[in-house]
Amino acid sequence: MAARSKRSAAKFEEDFTGFDPGDCVAELILPLNNAWVVQYLGDKDHSALEPFYVQFEDVHQLGIEWRVIEGDDVFEYSGKRYVKQGDLNYLASIGRRRPQKIIVKSVADLLEIVDRDTPGDWIFRGHSSHKWKLAASVHRIANELRLASDEVVLFERRALSEFKRRARIFLQSRPSSDWEWMVIAQHFGLPTRILDWTENPLVALYFSIRESEEASCDGTLFA
Repeated sequence: MAARSKRSAAKFEEDFTGFDPGDCVAELILPLNNAWVVQYLGDKDHSALEPFYVQFEDVHQLGIEWRVIEGDDVFEYSGKRYVKQGDLNYLASIGRRRPQKIIVKSVADLLEIVDRDTPGDWIFRGHSSHKWKLAASVHRIANELRLASDEVVLFERRALSEFKRRARIFLQSRPSSDWEWMVIAQHFGLPTRILDWTENPLVALYFSIRESEEASCDGTLFA
């Protein structure tokens, strides 16, 4: 993307692709000279230089090498490599303040990455669409119903209370706390504030590639 500042580039990406404010962070790759901008935009008004996307086939004019490696668009400039992430339409630079994103192409690829990058006690979660956020089911429902925070708490308490009433006769031992009740309720599909995670990256991988209503999207595996 060409822009006058990092912030204007990030804001344009947020507005154009539907990200939330603050989700995008721009990284300067190289400064542009006015002569190139005038030549590239042609008859368009370039006095204000509103942010715009440079087409992949034209990046060579800036000294950027564009190659396709195993189906992914890879851009190299000044010793740095940038990869087109997932099925997003445009090149995105991941700033240091943002989580690292790695493209996984196979089970062996995932296991190698886990062995290399996640020493110690890590947990994993898979989403079958990269558009989904890390939000618990009760909060997703609350957003759809546009509930206020106090209404969310009341909704959750009522749902859990009804679950307790109906589930007691099926349990061999009674849970000792509301947290234990929520874990059981989550397992049976009740919306709670809990997010399911696993210590097994292959379980998370299963959930990241299973079919969904957005099956055309790439999945995401969080660690």
